[in-house]
Amino acid sequence: DSKMKPGHTVQFTGLKGAAHLNGTEGTLVRFHKADQRWAVRCEADQNIVKARPENLVLRKYEPEPRERHRRRRPGGDGPTEGSVMAAGRGADCKEEYYLRTLVALGRQAEVANKRGRGSNAQELVAEAVEAFVDKGEMDGDAGERFVKHLHRRTREEEARGNRTGAEIMGFIDSVLVTKIMDRLARQGPKDSRVTLPQWLRGSLAGGMKFIETMDSEGAHTARVAASEITRIVDERE
Repeated sequence: DSKMKPGHTVQFTGLKGAAHLNGTEGTLVRFHKADQRWAVRCEADQNIVKARPENLVLRKYEPEPRERHRRRRPGGDGPTEGSVMAAGRGADCKEEYYLRTLVALGRQAEVANKRGRGSNAQELVAEAVEAFVDKGEMDGDAGERFVKHLHRRTREEEARGNRTGAEIMGFIDSVLVTKIMDRLARQGPKDSRVTLPQWLRGSLAGGMKFIETMDSEGAHTARVAASEITRIVDERE
């Protein structure tokens, strides 16, 4: 398919030798002319596989220019263009675009931490979440759609055994609650009580469950327990 480009997200279909990949997604890396196959990075385990174009369905979302955001480089003296925006390209909806950029930022920062480059993963992710909130991208129905999408994707990553992805998403969820409450407080009268939107109650309940469970049962068990209580509250609301 001439419309397919490196960086686009695709869904596997019709595979026989690797039928377990059918229905899952990956990111196009490069096209090998010699065997007429795409190299695709699988979303589930980050492995590279080759597939014919006819076994790939394009799932693409290109953000509008206004959706670009800037972030500060650790130790820098001013804002610089964030390289993580490219990670969101290929998403099939705006909510997934936002989520991918945030998760990619968290992964990049964690790698930098391990290499001793002084990047603080949590601060960078929190800053990016704050940028989305301050732009009004999480106001009203848009915020509700993103939060519900985030909760669903967190459970999917847990089901796949992708603990790192689920942990990053859980952190995004907890930061989001704080940043949205801060925004609501700034918008309302001084010293007035902030009323949490109904669609954020699942996030708040999940965060409280995580804190309750982590010390006694560990981070992974706490993350799964938090996701379950989030699902229950979401369905109730």
